[in-house]
Amino acid sequence: MTETTTEEFARKNLELAAEYISKHGWHQGDYYSYRATDAERLGIPAESHPPACALGAIFATAPDRNRAGMRTVPLVAMNALAKSLGLGVPGLIGVWNDDLNTTAEDVILALKKAATK
Repeated sequence: MTETTTEEFARKNLELAAEYISKHGWHQGDYYSYRATDAERLGIPAESHPPACALGAIFATAPDRNRAGMRTVPLVAMNALAKSLGLGVPGLIGVWNDDLNTTAEDVILALKKAATK
């Protein structure tokens, strides 16, 4: 049995992020359609899954970062997405996600494409 690499975990993270947005919806302007700290005030069950931007979906579906070797998985996933989009740095993913011309389908397809590289 071979050991799973960080890159393999990151590819799976990107696939799961695409599925997350497909299932729970997409959001612009923040990681999620509401802040987790607002959930209780809004009466939203803690286990609910709000619509998310590309970065929010990556974080929502990342493996447990407290497990050995998992802390860098979302960072590797974000780097892969930025590279696939030709953005250069992950810090521009939010700008791309929030652009008025970007659609949920664009984000889902970009996450899937980055997962295959």
